[in-house]
Amino acid sequence: MSDQFPRSPIDQEPPRRGVSGVLIFVLILVIGAVALYFLVQRFPGALSGQDNQISLVYLVVLGVVVLLSALSIRRLDGTALARYLRYGALWAGIFVVLAGGYSYRTEMRSLGQRIMGDMLPGYGGATGPNELTYTRAEDGHFYVDTESSQVPVRFLVDTGATLVVLSPGDAQRLGFDLTKVRFDQYFQTANGTVRGASAVLNELWFGERVLRNVPVSINEAPMSDSLLGMSFLQQLDSFEVRGDHLILRWSAN
Repeated sequence: MSDQFPRSPIDQEPPRRGVSGVLIFVLILVIGAVALYFLVQRFPGALSGQDNQISLVYLVVLGVVVLLSALSIRRLDGTALARYLRYGALWAGIFVVLAGGYSYRTEMRSLGQRIMGDMLPGYGGATGPNELTYTRAEDGHFYVDTESSQVPVRFLVDTGATLVVLSPGDAQRLGFDLTKVRFDQYFQTANGTVRGASAVLNELWFGERVLRNVPVSINEAPMSDSLLGMSFLQQLDSFEVRGDHLILRWSAN
């Protein structure tokens, strides 16, 4: 029966206090407009490029989403407003990190490649246009990771070797049949005279650079590593050892 009588003013819920969504909408709109105005005044040619114009469109779309979210809020009290401000600051921080990472993506990639080169001997980090840098391994040698016919091969850099020399194991992995090659080459080494068989690699990739029709010699005796000799190094524009780093350079063509 009591439900048939209207509620007294005492029983009615008091009006909620706080900041309305409309006010938040207006504040965001004003702040965004003022910020855009000052940026345009400070950097008058910033929007002349197509990339910058596309970035502005992305920011405007993001701003519209934020504004629509603000309109969905009826009213915020102090606690809820503080919570939303924390969330806003968190997303702003994420945006700044992503924007900074995109702006410095080239530097970060170079840094990552340098770290990889220090951790993994044989990995060439790009340290400039048409330039790879390799870090000296713990045994004091330089190694270069290559790929031929999608088969990875690690070479030990040997300036004392005339040719590119494949170990029997690497030669077999590259598809050479050791029973059908002719070991008619003779080389004097510290361990005496060794025989080799001439062959050709259709391609040899190192980093983003490829060499075609690379002459090699397949060693008859077992070897711990294949050797990257002067026939390879002389095809580069230059190579130098600077401290614990080997730097390979070649022309763009």
